[in-house]
Amino acid sequence: YDQQGISEKLKIGDQVLVERTWLKNNFSAKLENKWIGPYFIHEVLNDNVYKLRNLDGKLVKHVIHGNRLKKYHERRLEPIVII
Repeated sequence: YDQQGISEKLKIGDQVLVERTWLKNNFSAKLENKWIGPYFIHEVLNDNVYKLRNLDGKLVKHVIHGNRLKKYHERRLEPIVII
């Protein structure tokens, strides 16, 4: 039953997205982005608690628990070739 509870360990320098948990009780939340970011892992404080910094290098005030993070994978778009 615990397969979904196991998440990969994040390392310093990994890019992550943060879940916007405050949207869950809002009616119009289904139209909003559920994830914001990307952010960089700045520091690993505990097994599953992280300090983040944004792309500008500024630290995020609060620490974030790992259950609100997911690894960010940058999209690589193929160039469109018109013949």
